[in-house]
Amino acid sequence: MRRSLILLLLMISFLILAIDIKVVYIDEFTGNPVVKPYKVPDGKKAVEYLFEKLSSPPKMYKTFVPEDIFRAAYFLDDTLVIDLKGKNLKKLNFLEERMVLYQILISLFRTFSVSTVYLLVDGRSETTLSNFVDISYAFSREDWQTWPVEVNQF
Repeated sequence: MRRSLILLLLMISFLILAIDIKVVYIDEFTGNPVVKPYKVPDGKKAVEYLFEKLSSPPKMYKTFVPEDIFRAAYFLDDTLVIDLKGKNLKKLNFLEERMVLYQILISLFRTFSVSTVYLLVDGRSETTLSNFVDISYAFSREDWQTWPVEVNQF
């Protein structure tokens, strides 16, 4: 039994590490969302690498996701719990906060086969991401299949 459990955990770790991620950026010229695939390097954790890529876009693309906001990720059944660092979110205005949420959620749902994403800030359940956007509930894949804002709005 113990051997089977260890093997199962190793397989799950391998699956989490050996995947491609899909990161959503904003095209600087059109304002449209653009999905860029990346292969997760050996030894990197997929969710952590996704956040690294989210905060550092290639030329011609824009991001609203600040650097160093990722704290931890937990997979619970078909839910992904993401813990973010609050100090790097405090400076966001309403539009930036919305765009951070959009980029994170759509990138996560396009990368991982989870049905819901739940956000924590500094390890706690909060009512808002920083000041404006309600995160008191889990976000459903069903509601986040498409980009929820019109282009050229930002």
